[in-house]
Amino acid sequence: MVNSRKVNWQPLSMIPLFLKMVGGMLESAQEQLGNLQQAKHKPHVLDDEIIQRLLKLYPEQKEDIPYYLEQCQRWKNETTNPDQIKNIVIIENKLNELKQVNQQILSLVDYCKDRTINKILAKDDLELGLDFLTGKLDLP
Repeated sequence: MVNSRKVNWQPLSMIPLFLKMVGGMLESAQEQLGNLQQAKHKPHVLDDEIIQRLLKLYPEQKEDIPYYLEQCQRWKNETTNPDQIKNIVIIENKLNELKQVNQQILSLVDYCKDRTINKILAKDDLELGLDFLTGKLDLP
């Protein structure tokens, strides 16, 4: 059970909104994951600003998921309506998938954060050459 911050628990009438919201969050995260998977092989196309935005958004989202799951559990305890229960289960499944996608995003961001164009341009020629020779940096 999550109780580390004040939470405004929502009524059952909010289930359709949560269903749409969580679906949108998952879709957006999956798209971001696809972009980052492509960028993994060429992280120099990313800049520090993009990395910082991702490092702000996805850890915050990761922290919120347990609250959403707790909300689903509360709804389950309040209803016997089959349609509501079905939608709650869909929300929970999407949240669990979002949790996995979120972790993959954070792993890719961690990999890319020291390989952005800003980091490459900040290195002198010797440091850049050593990074390439030691395998810390791939050719674009």
